[in-house]
Amino acid sequence: MTDPIAPALAGQGTTAPSATPVPITSSAAPGIVPTAAPSTPSLEWLTGAPEDITGFVQNKGWKSPVDAIEGYRNLEKHMGVPADKLLRLPDWDKADKTELDQFFGKLGRPADPKGYEINVPDGTPADYADAARIKFHELGLTAKQAKALVDWNNEFATTAGAKSQEAYKQAVAQQDAELRKEWGQAYDQEIGSAKNAAAALGIKPEEIDKLEQSLGFAGLMKVMANIGKRIGEDTFVSGGGSNTGAMTPAGAKARVQQLQGDKEWTAKYLSGNIEARAEMERLMRFAYPS
Repeated sequence: MTDPIAPALAGQGTTAPSATPVPITSSAAPGIVPTAAPSTPSLEWLTGAPEDITGFVQNKGWKSPVDAIEGYRNLEKHMGVPADKLLRLPDWDKADKTELDQFFGKLGRPADPKGYEINVPDGTPADYADAARIKFHELGLTAKQAKALVDWNNEFATTAGAKSQEAYKQAVAQQDAELRKEWGQAYDQEIGSAKNAAAALGIKPEEIDKLEQSLGFAGLMKVMANIGKRIGEDTFVSGGGSNTGAMTPAGAKARVQQLQGDKEWTAKYLSGNIEARAEMERLMRFAYPS
């Protein structure tokens, strides 16, 4: 009997076996065909690129420029803004002026201090606006931030000034009421003395204002009234005689005590002297006003 295998081994008599490899099953996992190793993407489109770039692309698995562009677009969507709008926070303790200038510039700081719009209220020192512009630029404020800060400051100062003026008016009104009580019927006369003293001494209104801020309304009026009397206005005549002008309660009481110590005047009063009794009545009206 002829061996059918021999001719095949000798290359005769039978057809050559197929070139297609027969799957080899694993003894560990019968029937499972091993997966082929992944193919490396073609990098012809990166010809001439630095090695680190080529490696980066390989790691990303990008097979063409389209993949790279798609990746960048997805990154931009994730970040929410284009690359030129991204801002890197500086290390505040180590950043130099150049780095800070770039950071503030991206935030919107004007290139020059003159780029700030600063409106100041009347009466503000002329150099305040220029000094503020320099400081705002140094702090890295945007033009919008600087304007908002200036507007707030002006509004605050205006409100504070109005409150201060109102408080001052109330203080003056209170002091004036106390003066009217202290001076009684001599109030107008004392105020007149104060005004006459200011006029006689040539004190200007702005100087009066400064004195009032220092002494207070009541204090200033008392000082000026005393000066007015000393330079000849409403002089009080003591040691006999009488004062025909209005008197303060304190002045009237002092005059009463003086007359009560005068034996001659007391004798006249007790004897019913019309002039003595009229003077005492007048003094009592001033000393104890209703």
